[in-house]
Amino acid sequence: MSIVTHKIDGMPPQGPVGPSKAPNATGSAGHGKPVSPIAESNPVSLSSEARQMQTLHEKVADVPEVDMARVEAVKSAIASGRFRVDPEAIASGLINMERALKA
Repeated sequence: MSIVTHKIDGMPPQGPVGPSKAPNATGSAGHGKPVSPIAESNPVSLSSEARQMQTLHEKVADVPEVDMARVEAVKSAIASGRFRVDPEAIASGLINMERALKA
């Protein structure tokens, strides 16, 4: 598998980098000049929306994708004949979802 690198300075990609073309610690032209790391760092700040999204993501990560207790309850109700479909409730839910999507 080869990796394509892209320079941020607007130059075109260097092409695939593989075991035979591993980058070295010299200048981009390969003239033997060592590349020094950038000494200064720029602070990064997140917007309030990004912080809120990060918090929500963390909360959602803790919630199981499927409520297995609810699944088992529905299975049991179906098996015993206690599960009833309410077409009006389904239609109402679909209409409300459609309204929310259009808003």
